[in-house]
Amino acid sequence: MAFPRTTHEQWLLDHHPHAHSVVMSYLGIRRSLGFLAFLLPLVLGPFGFFVLGIEIQENMSSYYHTSLRDFFVGAICAMGIFLFCYHGYDSLENWTGNLASLSAMGVAFCPLDPNSDPLHQSTATRKRGFLLLFSRLRFTHK
Repeated sequence: MAFPRTTHEQWLLDHHPHAHSVVMSYLGIRRSLGFLAFLLPLVLGPFGFFVLGIEIQENMSSYYHTSLRDFFVGAICAMGIFLFCYHGYDSLENWTGNLASLSAMGVAFCPLDPNSDPLHQSTATRKRGFLLLFSRLRFTHK
């Protein structure tokens, strides 16, 4: 399946002899990140409930305290790594992706405890905010 290329990607393909592998690695990062973001709530919710018998939790972070902890932490860490490896079109987009990456790691490694840990909540909020800003910068880029 062919995905449309951005102007920047097409310029790379036209002007750099090894650009095809660079563009393909960026496409791989984007696809992997999107796949994980799509798969995470499906595995935690319906799969956890119907296959593993785990009660539906109030939020995704609460799955840390279930048998799906390893999947939750692994998926969030992978998303953080993909965001860190992805380089944007400008420094603002790079910084936004890197901050979203660090916030994702904070969500994964500072789990939500039963007493509503403020560190987890603040990193989760920052992660959502940086991802929104990152998406706004990335998908409105002309």
